[in-house]
Amino acid sequence: MSEKLLTVIVPAHNSSHYLATSLGTLSNSDLPRESWQLVVVDDASTDDTRAVAEQFADTVISIGDGPRGPAYARNRGAEAAETPFIAFVDADVAVHADALSRLCRAVQTDAQIVAAFGSYDDDPADQGLVSQYRNLLHHYVHQRNAGEAATFWAGCGVVKTQAFKAAGMFDEGEYLRPQIEDIELGRRLRAKGGRIVLDPRIQAKHLKPWRLLPMMRTDLVDRAIPWVRLLLSSPSAGNIPSPSLGTREIGGTLSIAIVVFFTALGFVWVQAFALAIAFLAISLWINRGLYAWFAKTRSPLFMGRAIPLHVAYQLLSVFAVPIGMTLYFADRVGQTIATDPTSGRSSVGAFLPLASGEVAARGVAFIATAYLARRLGVNGFGDIAFAAAVIAQFGIALAAGIGEIGSREVARNADAVGRIAVAGMTVRLMAAALAIGIVLALAFLLPLDRAMRDVTALSTLFLIPLALDTGWVYKGLGSTRKIGVSLLLSEIATLALLVIFVRSESNILRVPGIQALGDMAAALFLVVPLLKGRWRLPDRKSVILLSRTSGMNTVSRSLRTIMISFDLVLLGLMVNSFDVGLYSAAYRIVFFVMAIMFAAHVSFFPEMARLGTDPEKLSLVLSRSLGLSLAVVIPFAVGGILIASPLMALIFGDAYTEGALALRLLLLSLLVIGIHGTARNVFLAMQRIGTETAIMAAGVVVNIALNLSLIPHYGIRGAAFATVAGEGVILLLTIVALRRLGVRPRLHGAIAPIVGGIALGGALTGFGLARPVVQQVILGGGVYFIAFVAVHAIVGRIRAPLLAAAQA
Repeated sequence: MSEKLLTVIVPAHNSSHYLATSLGTLSNSDLPRESWQLVVVDDASTDDTRAVAEQFADTVISIGDGPRGPAYARNRGAEAAETPFIAFVDADVAVHADALSRLCRAVQTDAQIVAAFGSYDDDPADQGLVSQYRNLLHHYVHQRNAGEAATFWAGCGVVKTQAFKAAGMFDEGEYLRPQIEDIELGRRLRAKGGRIVLDPRIQAKHLKPWRLLPMMRTDLVDRAIPWVRLLLSSPSAGNIPSPSLGTREIGGTLSIAIVVFFTALGFVWVQAFALAIAFLAISLWINRGLYAWFAKTRSPLFMGRAIPLHVAYQLLSVFAVPIGMTLYFADRVGQTIATDPTSGRSSVGAFLPLASGEVAARGVAFIATAYLARRLGVNGFGDIAFAAAVIAQFGIALAAGIGEIGSREVARNADAVGRIAVAGMTVRLMAAALAIGIVLALAFLLPLDRAMRDVTALSTLFLIPLALDTGWVYKGLGSTRKIGVSLLLSEIATLALLVIFVRSESNILRVPGIQALGDMAAALFLVVPLLKGRWRLPDRKSVILLSRTSGMNTVSRSLRTIMISFDLVLLGLMVNSFDVGLYSAAYRIVFFVMAIMFAAHVSFFPEMARLGTDPEKLSLVLSRSLGLSLAVVIPFAVGGILIASPLMALIFGDAYTEGALALRLLLLSLLVIGIHGTARNVFLAMQRIGTETAIMAAGVVVNIALNLSLIPHYGIRGAAFATVAGEGVILLLTIVALRRLGVRPRLHGAIAPIVGGIALGGALTGFGLARPVVQQVILGGGVYFIAFVAVHAIVGRIRAPLLAAAQA
């Protein structure tokens, strides 16, 4: 062990223009030079950084394979340290003469203190407005939060070497450029039981000049968004304060969020502008201490110029919350889903690319549906919906059942992806050929009118691209981005063709061909790169094995399809096309949300498939899946139930408002599906498809029995009630089955969506349901978001100490 006390590490990338000043002030430190060593890590600089560093440093470490970021550079410097303490100083920082000695004393006074840091001084080198504001804000916040802290700052901070290495050092894999790698390290140091202090007497001058646009980009992309993700993913520090996250900072930012909300609402409800101004005043009042300090240390003129900058800074924080939350959920969903399972890195993009693709594609499809509903009229739209429902019974269920088993096999045997893909498509093509024959026979045997019969027969074209769709392969690999792109391209092409070639009910027979053409384009987009443009002969053994193993799952998917769309078939046979059109329009709204919800479910599947039959681990993953599912479903369901009638009129036209009651009941069933639908992955992972099939069969029996008895008397209302009842039976039986399997999900993830849904319902009811539907959507969405974020944060703070106590 060296006799030196401290190693000072300075990471530097193209920093020659201020590195001499930074290292010069270190050399003038009042800490005796023989008691500390200086290590500069040159992060692949292309200027004179190394030459400058060699004039001052004891050791210069060069990284020659391209810049790797300060986290990587600091770690390389720390690996060379043999002293009990390591100080980190940024290359654009000039420390005060007593900074190093104060850093050492801060971690020597108490054995439990593992790290300490200071702040910028109140005299930044650059005199520009943006630089002055940004550095003075840092100084003010750090000075006011002196004492024990929940974070760390590597601009001028020290950490005990043993604690630093025990915590895993900086996360160089996650933070590839200057971001919040020091803040994340601080949370890990605290999680290990260490204490961190902020000593306001430890100060340094910031040499770097700030300009407006680079500052805003840095604050949003490299600080605010990563910080939101970090806060959601790591344990709370309890009551320990954190600079920039105190009560006033959070209150001021929340006020700006409300300002944004009411400003947006003001464009459809002018009175909302007054509320926006009121909350802007509240934000200014909350930050009055900062603004008064600006006026005192600089001038009232400077304060007036700095206030808009601070409001913009808080506005960036507002936008960072939804972006950071989205990326956080994507991380959580995809943390074990990777094309290369040996990489050890989490996959950012399992749910997000698929769900965003689903949202965009379903949005385009929704426009196409609304277009058809208006152009074809209720009867013509009913004929199209009846044909789709018939196809679903004999095609979609078979193909989806085979695809899910194939997806599981791909997740478990990624090396055999080509063989499994060809076998799966072969089995699906055989199933599609059988389904086409059955549908054509039924189309001419059932007592259908001519238009309904012809549309149903032509709709069998849809089964061919369905069989060739290899999205299930990409899902098994966890590579869902292409699926989202293919869905979007397909729907855009379909919409364009519909607008060009379908102008009235007389063009109805063109619709099935156009839809099949769009789906074929999407299928080829996926299958061509997967097979590298060449079809391979299927492996006979794989085809037989996949057919056998997917049999029970196919039955289960067939039963699920009956639950969703058999009522449309019965309405077409027992009532008329008009009722089918109304009911289908209501279901289209439900399908839009259901697609996003199922994307969340699918994204968890590879992770559960690899967990196998471990009930405890499956319970944890199921808890996350349930929370995400409800977060997606609840706002749509609650809001849709309350504004069903104007929503139907807005989307499909006034002729469809008679379907509002059916929509309310179907949205209620969607809530039930949002709960029990998450369990499907568990049954697949534990190879209990038979259990799920039995559960689905019970629900289908209830559904069909009620449909047969209610549809003749109550039409679409009876069909919707039968759907709710059938889904309720499935939910109850699913809960029983999961408990018998030892899978018991935690419900803490459902608290925020439920409270958000209650707040949404209260806001819409209090606001006045007679107002325009656009106002209702903006109001309800904003209230749900704010309530969800607030409750999620509160639940996280409550659970953190409980989890820590349970792990102790």
